[in-house]
Parts: sequence; structure tokens; C-alpha cells
Amino acid sequence: MAAENDFLLIYAEYDNGKRIDIIFEHYDNFLELADMFEGRLFENIKEEKAFNRREARGDLGIRVQTSGKSDPTCMEATGNLTLIQDIQDGNIDDQ
Repeated sequence: MAAENDFLLIYAEYDNGKRIDIIFEHYDNFLELADMFEGRLFENIKEEKAFNRREARGDLGIRVQTSGKSDPTCMEATGNLTLIQDIQDGNIDDQ
């Protein structure tokens, strides 16, 4: 884990030319690292959005049963799909 964080910090500090050199040097596992970081980004954004929703509602952390007319599984799947598409398109500023 520490090695992965070091790699990310080193990569972030370099300019575009040196980043390309790093990609070529570590090409065999660079795509794997990129997928891993994308997965972490997805989870972080998803959790932050959930926190912001709870905060906006004034949620005290106590779950209260609602009318049961919504479909939380569908809502989560739709939200996940939208978030994945936004990350792939580079539209994470609005999240």
C-alpha cells in the first residue's frame, strides 16, 4: 500500500514528459494501477455523495423506516452507473 501511494506521489510531481517515461517504464502494470486508483476514486466520491445527502437532510444517524415506495437498489445501481460514466468522461468536478 505504501509503495502504491509513493508511486502516485512521484507520478503527480512529474511533468507530462516524465509521466510518459514512467508509463513506458511500468507499462506492464500501469493499467492495473490506473484501474485501482479509479476504483478508489469511485468509492471516495460515492461515500462523499452519500455523506452530503445525509448531511443535507439533517440525518442524525438513526435509520427510520419510510413508506417503502422507493427502490433503493435501483437508485444505487443508477447512481453507480452515472458516477462511473462521469469518471470515465472526466466530469468529476460536479460530483
